[in-house]
Amino acid sequence: MTSIAGITPPPTAFWALKVGQTLASVGFGATQVTSSSHVLVYYTTFDPDTFATEPTLGLTASSGRVAPGSSVTFTVRSFDDAGTPSVAAGAWVWVNGVASHVDIAGHVTVRLSTGTYRVRATMPGTIRSRTLRVRAG
Repeated sequence: MTSIAGITPPPTAFWALKVGQTLASVGFGATQVTSSSHVLVYYTTFDPDTFATEPTLGLTASSGRVAPGSSVTFTVRSFDDAGTPSVAAGAWVWVNGVASHVDIAGHVTVRLSTGTYRVRATMPGTIRSRTLRVRAG
């Protein structure tokens, strides 16, 4: 693949593919996935000496559904190309557009009122997490 949506990367970037937080070792057409695979396609730069791509963020929630007024703890991890996790202590967790900074262990706890919340994580120098949906009520 040379472009997505008409965007062709410069020589120092490319469209990458991770399956289960691990960079695919073969191209899009040769990567084996199943219906339960977690696939991420992302645009990234790479280190010209090591060929390492930008780390990707993983976001998990202590629960996907809670009672109104209850708290949910979100955990953010940064993953290298091999899928090795590390604490993402500099990350922000965005809950319906409102940011909270994670602690030194990569956690943040948020109290939710009634509704469905869209949650994602960002951190400078990384590829943002996928968006989670958490329901209170």
